[in-house]
Amino acid sequence: MVQEISKVKDDNKKEAEQRLSAFIQDTFQKALETQKRMLPSLDAMKPLFDSLAEHANRLAKMQQTFISPQVVGQIEKMQQDMKSTIARTLQMVQKLPNLELLDVSSVPRPQPQVSEERIVELVYERIVDLIKSQQEKSIVQLPENAAWDDIEIKFVDDTHLEVLHQNNYIRKYSAEELGFTHKRSNEKVLDQQWKFLQQLSIMLNFESSPKPTIAVIARQLHVEDNTCEKIKSNLSKKLKIVFGIKQNPFHEYDATTGYRPMFTIKPETPLRYKGDPFRVGG
Repeated sequence: MVQEISKVKDDNKKEAEQRLSAFIQDTFQKALETQKRMLPSLDAMKPLFDSLAEHANRLAKMQQTFISPQVVGQIEKMQQDMKSTIARTLQMVQKLPNLELLDVSSVPRPQPQVSEERIVELVYERIVDLIKSQQEKSIVQLPENAAWDDIEIKFVDDTHLEVLHQNNYIRKYSAEELGFTHKRSNEKVLDQQWKFLQQLSIMLNFESSPKPTIAVIARQLHVEDNTCEKIKSNLSKKLKIVFGIKQNPFHEYDATTGYRPMFTIKPETPLRYKGDPFRVGG
């Protein structure tokens, strides 16, 4: 009787071990199959590839024309987009099943070679290289080594100006051509940087005009003082690109004299001949 009971126990134990072994093998096999399908497909990386392809298309369109003043801002925006995309992709990858405890040495497992920051740097550097390879040129074509004190800007009307270099006529340009407009309700309108230049052209050419200080120009543009400073900062960057001159186009700001450009600037033609618009009386 005791022997029979012992035999039953042994049989049950053996059956349990067999069932457990079969369960482990089945689980392991399914895990291996899952990982084999997961690694080659790299579905989790698809958003990154799609995003990079989209940025490459945008870059190609930009290169079909000329390098406009908005390129710097566009590249910075693209860099931020890519940072966000890569961050989301890495989060997705981290959520993938961890099968390190299983014996999957026969299955190739990709290892991260570079960090997220380095990926962004590499892509950004590639974009910059592509732009440089196109031998970008400024919009206003000037002689080599031109300086700001050689430049004269004359407003022709509300949306056009003329550029002279050492008293030699270069060309007439529109605000849109120089990148000083933006869209509003499907209509191109002048931006604040263009209006800033217009205010300077008037205030610097008439004795009775107030000095072009931050407060005065901010009032004319209907903005806060700190916004006015940002407008001038962006204007400086844009002028460097538009004219292809690396030096700062403005003298250091002085609270007494206000903003003083390195270049000469004059208002619209009618204002040049109708007298001082700020003078009161005869």
